[in-house]
Amino acid sequence: MTAVSRLFAVLIVLAASPALARDMTGLSAQLTPEQGDWVRGLKDRNGVLCCDTADGYDVAWQSAPGGGYLVLIKGLWRLVPAAALIDDIPNKLGVARVWYTQHGGEVVIRCFIPGAGT
Repeated sequence: MTAVSRLFAVLIVLAASPALARDMTGLSAQLTPEQGDWVRGLKDRNGVLCCDTADGYDVAWQSAPGGGYLVLIKGLWRLVPAAALIDDIPNKLGVARVWYTQHGGEVVIRCFIPGAGT
């Protein structure tokens, strides 16, 4: 399967599953208590809690040319800022997740954790 085919498959799954994009405060019904506590404790590299300032969404992602990661938000591939990357702990959700806000119409990525197996 080519990279384009894999991306297309991921997008189809995400489009067919609107419940996957969710506010972290509403996620508790789908997470174990341990996972919920873990998510609420996630911090960016500056020590700011991810869930206190942004919504968390399952996300399509890929490695960026030259390093780092790209995430697909609102139909556009966006570079994850280095300070937003959470890669020093195992991902207990198994899927990639991004937390972002919008300021003045611009998407601001607060946190990103790659999917399991990265």
